[in-house]
Amino acid sequence: MLPLIYLGNSILHKKTQTLKPTELISAKIQTFARQLLDTIPHLPAAGLAAPQLGKSYRMFCIILEKQDLTYKSISPTESNLIKSNIAHLFVNPEVISHSNELITEEEACLSIPYYAGLVQRYASVTISFHDLKGKKYIITADGFMARVLQHELDHLNGTLWLDRVHSPKEMFYLVPERDKDL
Repeated sequence: MLPLIYLGNSILHKKTQTLKPTELISAKIQTFARQLLDTIPHLPAAGLAAPQLGKSYRMFCIILEKQDLTYKSISPTESNLIKSNIAHLFVNPEVISHSNELITEEEACLSIPYYAGLVQRYASVTISFHDLKGKKYIITADGFMARVLQHELDHLNGTLWLDRVHSPKEMFYLVPERDKDL
C-alpha cells in the first residue's frame, strides 16, 4: 500500500499530463496502476487519484457498491464494464459533456483529513477514458457515481474540493472516530 499525499503538497495542485500509449505499456506505469488498484480497497474512499499517491499520472480508480453504480456504457456498450466492490481504473479520463442540473452535496477527501464541505457538481457527466491497454470507453454516470468521477477528475486537474467551496460556512470539521467518546 502506497502512502497518501496530504494538503500542502504541491503535486495536489498540478495538472497531470495525458499518458501516451508507449507509457501505458511501460513497467513503471503498469506497476503503479496495480499499486493504485491494490491501495484503494484498504481506504475509506470511493475514489483515489494518482496525485494522491505522489504521481502526476492522468489516472484514478473508483470502487463503488452496487447501488452506487449508476452509469450507462455508451461505447463500447458493455453492461458489466464496472463491477461493484472491485476497483476500476480510469486512464486519461476527460469530460465529454455534462447535464445542466447542478447538485450541492457534502464531500470529503483522503488528502484533506477531518474536513468536509458543500460542493456543487453536475448531476450527470459523460466521460471518456482508456484502460491500460489503450482501449477507449465512454460512459454516462449520474448520482453519487457522477460526483465521484468529477471529484477524481478534479484531482487530475490540480483542483481539490476545498477550491470549490464558496464560503467557510460551507465547511465542516469531522470528529475522528477515536475522539467521539471523549
